[in-house]
Amino acid sequence: MSQNYEFRSLEYVDEDNQDNQSEALTVFETGDTKTIDFVKKDGTRQSFPYGHYMTAWYEKKKDTNEWAIKIFFATHLVTISGFGLEKIYDELRQFHLKSLTAHDIRYADDIEDGEPFVSGILIEWRGKDEGDSN
Repeated sequence: MSQNYEFRSLEYVDEDNQDNQSEALTVFETGDTKTIDFVKKDGTRQSFPYGHYMTAWYEKKKDTNEWAIKIFFATHLVTISGFGLEKIYDELRQFHLKSLTAHDIRYADDIEDGEPFVSGILIEWRGKDEGDSN
């Protein structure tokens, strides 16, 4: 027995319009916030305060059709991979990005052209090594 599944396109959710949130896969949320919450595909979450934000840039990844946003915080580098990430980058620049969730790449075809889709979030420690005494 097979069953057909219909997915709504991925969309961002703002605090004023959350009535259909349970039916849609949330890619990012915006609002007044002091932190950004990153949610990886496996459900692992990590948040960073905007007070630790240093800089970010948006670039095309080599040898793929994906784009990347790289965000430097005081001790970490967060790399966001996906498609149509311009809206997310603009919200980040304004310190308005509240949360960001990565989804399996198999759902990428369900989004409309130009809409954001996050396929991966990589969080790397960039602070001093624990063994350093200086």
